[in-house]
Amino acid sequence: MLIENTILVKIALSGNNFDDHAADYLAEAISNSVKLQFLDLSHNKISNTLGNELGMAIGESTGLLELNLSWNCIRGKGCIGLAEGLKDNIYLRVLDLSYNGFGNEGAKALGEALKVNNVLEYLNISNNRISVEGAVLLSLGLRSNATLVDLNMARNPMQSAGCYAILKAVKDNAKSAIVSLDFSDITVNNDFADLFNSVKEQIPNLEVKHERNLDQFKKPRSKADPLTKLKEFMKENQLQAEHFLDAFDLVENRPIKLRKFQDGLKNARVPLNDMEQQKLTELLDKEKDGEIDLSALNEMLLSD
Repeated sequence: MLIENTILVKIALSGNNFDDHAADYLAEAISNSVKLQFLDLSHNKISNTLGNELGMAIGESTGLLELNLSWNCIRGKGCIGLAEGLKDNIYLRVLDLSYNGFGNEGAKALGEALKVNNVLEYLNISNNRISVEGAVLLSLGLRSNATLVDLNMARNPMQSAGCYAILKAVKDNAKSAIVSLDFSDITVNNDFADLFNSVKEQIPNLEVKHERNLDQFKKPRSKADPLTKLKEFMKENQLQAEHFLDAFDLVENRPIKLRKFQDGLKNARVPLNDMEQQKLTELLDKEKDGEIDLSALNEMLLSD
């Protein structure tokens, strides 16, 4: 149907459990459909094989403007394949790769792609296990890229040094189009703050989000209670309660231990610190027996 599509411009296939067995069909649809402009494949089980196939399809696509691959399992060769396709693509404007596992290898490949890609405007690679090294490798592409406007690298373990490398690359590139950098939940130091003050003179409309609440940075960190933050996280990522609870590997109608609950929060990549996790577990462990009935959490998540 997608291959022969002459009408549909936007298709949402989120949460359909597509895995690598769907590689040939989806890749052919992307590369051959000239009408399709917006494709959402988030919350599936896409991994390396399909990631590689999609990369080749992206390189051949002549119509796709926006692609959402967030919340999949793309790592290793799949990351490199996608980045290679990005090098050749001359149409794609928006690419969401958040909540995958690109790591430093994928960040390096994306950096190489950004050196030659001259159309992409929005790139989301938040929650991708990118460290300081990966941020530095990605920054090499930002030193010459002239089209990227918005880069989201939130909740990666890249520390202040990684944020500094990205911002320095933007500063050193006179042709940079960047006006928004998202480093949410990454703590920055005074060196970063000093660099930002310098960059603001060069790019007055630049917005940077990060952990530290300095006056010159916008959007201070939310002080909401952990349950509210969890609801906001689910809303932001379009997660239904039952899909969120899949991260806890439940045995039907049985409570779970606190440690397993905390591991589930980690697997779901919920942005709660240790203290917030502790408060949430205290709220749910009403019997103080070290076990949590997730049916109670499900009711709280569904309540207003």
